[in-house]
Amino acid sequence: MKLHFNKVANLLKLSIVTLCITLATFLVFANGIVLSDDGTLHIYRSSLVGQALLLKENLYPRFTSGFALGYGAGLFNFFSPFAYYPIVALQALGLSVESSWKIALAGYFFLAQATTYSLARDISRSAIGGLIASIAYSVSPYLLLDLTSRGSVTELASLAVLPIVLLFAKKLILDLTVQNFAGFVASVILFVPMHNIITVHSLIIATPWAAFWICQRADLSRSTYVLTLAVLISFFATAFFWLPALGETKDIKLSAIATQLDFVDATKHLRSIDQVLRLGDSADTWQLQPQTPISLSLFIIALASLGLWLKKSKGFRGLLTLLLIIVLICAWLNTPLSTWIWQNAPLLGYSQFAWRILGVASLALALAAGLSFAALYNSLRSALSQGLAFWIVALGILLGGYPWFYRPQETNLVRTIQEIHAFEKQTNQFALSSYSEYLPVAARNLSREPLAERFDESPVISRIDPSVEVIQASWSSLGADLIVSAPSPTRLVLDWLYMPGWWVSINEQLVQTYAEGSHGLLAVNIPKGKSNVRIYRTLTPLQQLGTGLSLAAIFLLAPFAWLIVPSTNSSTRITTSSSGLTHGLFLGLTFLVFRLLVDTSGSSIFKLQRWQGERFRAENWHYARLANGMMLLASTEADSSSDGQALELETFWSIYKPSLDRDYSLLYQLVNRQGLVVAEENRFLIGQLPTIHWLENHYVQDKLSFIIPAYTPPGELQLKVTVYDSQTLAPISWLSENGNPQSVSLMLDRVTIRQDMRLFNFPQTSQDVISIVEISGLPEKAQVGDEFILSWLWRLNQSTTMNYSARLLWKCADGTQTKSNWTELIHDYPVHRWQVGDTWRGLHRFYVPGQLETSLCSVSLVVRDNQELEILSFDIGGISVQAPIRTYQMDKVDYPGDAVWQNGIHLVGYDRRDQQLTLYWSSTQPITQSLRLFVQALNPKGQVLWQVDEVPRQWSRPTTSWDVDEIVTTHHIIDVPDGNNFSVIVGWYEPISGARIPLLGSTQDYATMSFLSR
Repeated sequence: MKLHFNKVANLLKLSIVTLCITLATFLVFANGIVLSDDGTLHIYRSSLVGQALLLKENLYPRFTSGFALGYGAGLFNFFSPFAYYPIVALQALGLSVESSWKIALAGYFFLAQATTYSLARDISRSAIGGLIASIAYSVSPYLLLDLTSRGSVTELASLAVLPIVLLFAKKLILDLTVQNFAGFVASVILFVPMHNIITVHSLIIATPWAAFWICQRADLSRSTYVLTLAVLISFFATAFFWLPALGETKDIKLSAIATQLDFVDATKHLRSIDQVLRLGDSADTWQLQPQTPISLSLFIIALASLGLWLKKSKGFRGLLTLLLIIVLICAWLNTPLSTWIWQNAPLLGYSQFAWRILGVASLALALAAGLSFAALYNSLRSALSQGLAFWIVALGILLGGYPWFYRPQETNLVRTIQEIHAFEKQTNQFALSSYSEYLPVAARNLSREPLAERFDESPVISRIDPSVEVIQASWSSLGADLIVSAPSPTRLVLDWLYMPGWWVSINEQLVQTYAEGSHGLLAVNIPKGKSNVRIYRTLTPLQQLGTGLSLAAIFLLAPFAWLIVPSTNSSTRITTSSSGLTHGLFLGLTFLVFRLLVDTSGSSIFKLQRWQGERFRAENWHYARLANGMMLLASTEADSSSDGQALELETFWSIYKPSLDRDYSLLYQLVNRQGLVVAEENRFLIGQLPTIHWLENHYVQDKLSFIIPAYTPPGELQLKVTVYDSQTLAPISWLSENGNPQSVSLMLDRVTIRQDMRLFNFPQTSQDVISIVEISGLPEKAQVGDEFILSWLWRLNQSTTMNYSARLLWKCADGTQTKSNWTELIHDYPVHRWQVGDTWRGLHRFYVPGQLETSLCSVSLVVRDNQELEILSFDIGGISVQAPIRTYQMDKVDYPGDAVWQNGIHLVGYDRRDQQLTLYWSSTQPITQSLRLFVQALNPKGQVLWQVDEVPRQWSRPTTSWDVDEIVTTHHIIDVPDGNNFSVIVGWYEPISGARIPLLGSTQDYATMSFLSR
């Protein structure tokens, strides 16, 4: 009785300790829900799961009518299912969706602590080791990432169950009993459907873990046999989930989205080892989504490694070494050296982000830390030294995760299905997936309005095509019994998205179904006249197979295992330490009190309030506003770099209105003086947080690491940033000080590219002073005037004081020949400054000459020195040229013109018919620049009443496509209110520099036309 009482007392103490730490962590949720990447998606999914169960769609709904604006989409198999059921159960008890989600998230966090404690206590034979491992795992950067930054309730649940799987695997191997066998099978059945990706990652720790314990037994074959049987039963028992999840990915957009969005490629997120082991940042209450690194704690790594020197036991050191090797493997898988593994290992590519593998690494590291601290604790002789060691280590671990506890909160969340559909429409996150990757493949363009009014009345709506007469209808959420009448054979389209699993019978005969139109809706052909139509959804053949395998495993293999696995229990009792639990109790209370006493709106030694004029450190302050309500506050200085190296930069963003109604993305570009893009980086999420979640009076930090392309020549580049709408891809204008749009790109900084001392290993294939290594960029076909960028790589073979230039020579099948202007091989870096062996890449903008006719042309590259001697000439390819229909004669115009610009552009005349202004242009010489035309209507005070700024003929006839003496007309609708006298000015400017082209013989750069009011 006394032993039983001690166990209960120790368990109670442990529960209090864990609860205190949990409450301390979750105090951040007191006033709302932490702003996170995916938390909102999980809340909405759980709400729709509850609706699916309420509508009796299925106890395990694989397709629900609530997703994708109410058109329905796949649910379980693609979304990990089990973690949502506790949330639904709490809602059924009367709690709100948000409260249910918070409690479930807190519960999974508590579960992670408890399961890790049980596992670590078992392997270390010490409660104090279990407690340290529990703390180390629960406040590891990765679990805190899931808890606060990502809000990923399913992944957190999966990582919380994983320790139990490992515990029962170890128990089963060392103690072959029915109880351990059943525990292992049950834990795996619970674990696998928790999260697809974590299930795959768990093999990294589970496989060597099982192998290690098998090697501890004398009878390897028997333990291997029993464990294999348990794995097979678990494997087949979960086939209802994993078999359709793997086999039916062809029916959704997952693979296509992964191809289109290169940032979800795991290899795009590989980092150097110092980034994987990077220390955390200071907390900042004003920052949305602080960029606390997704890393492994150096403090815990040092603690875990300590045990290798403290205890010489072969079994202890073997287990500790295994755990540390698992950590090293996961760290290595985050570095570029592992690229081949990510590209070729089965299923691993679905991870999307390489850092997700740090979840299982955090568990292995926590277990190693628990083992090591147990050895340290037992090596100390006095209770005082043991207590001090515990407090120092535990507080060090807790304070390392402290910056994660400061996250801004949001409170206005969706509560109705109509609002969930509004969220999908607003964010383009259809089927409540981040990139709509779980939409059916046939759903290319969802209509965003037709179902909204129907859902206002009921969650079960009519989904019939109005083109047929409906005589009688009985609807359910995923089916219907209809009597319809059609005047002729017709196609019946229903407002459900098509996926395998739909069955339709007409007059009791099954008929073929298919996807209709760009929406990919369910469609079926019906005959003329009156028809009884029954629509229903059932399991696909693959889902039926998976369900059958699961039932067979549970009802056939499990009883078989019961018969062959021994029922005796020979486990060794594990010693506990109540003093360790006492230390933990005081630690938890101390941490809770500390957290309560820290004012979250003020500043402390653990939290920096930095926006009192400067909330962060930055060298360049911009305070530049965008038309959509965003503002660039500042950026750090872009240091000089050399090609092949990383350029580090941080930008800081905010909003100057309460909220944004859609998501925006960034495009960073390194641009040379000619306006050519040397390198660019697209950021789908600014600061890893969708802009719809941004809050006023907070800021977002976006970290950029730009790799300078190899062979970029020394010189100065401009770093520019463009903000664009994620849905329409339209750029957003930056505003001037008076609020007028002025440009779509903003220069952040100037970057100096240095020459690095390197030796290139290109073979010298030419005895010439200079030779070309490669050239690319010539299109196969193009319109006259089209721009193309040639990229060429030059190598200096011999020292020279000469300079060299190049141009293109066009020879066409119709006999036409023309030449481009001479240009330097490398802009702003003449050859005489190169060193022997230097290899540099040049980027050059060329245009298909405007005077060419439709023909097949060959293009040659000609190189000359500064004495105008041609030293190289070779063909670079052929191009099919298309020319427009040209006009060289002009009809009589209302107003002849005489304005001529310095580049030869001539305004020949203009007409005006009501609001339409027609301008007639010509050119006295070839135009080698694509210029922008501006047309502005000004009132007598010079204020702009109306304006247009474009490439001529609505971007279809750039000036580079004009032939000499060709007449080009441009048409403009002048939108000026009646009763205004106004004048119209027209002119031209160079879009890269913004410089206007002056008129010939004048300092003025525009021509004027005056009109009276209508």
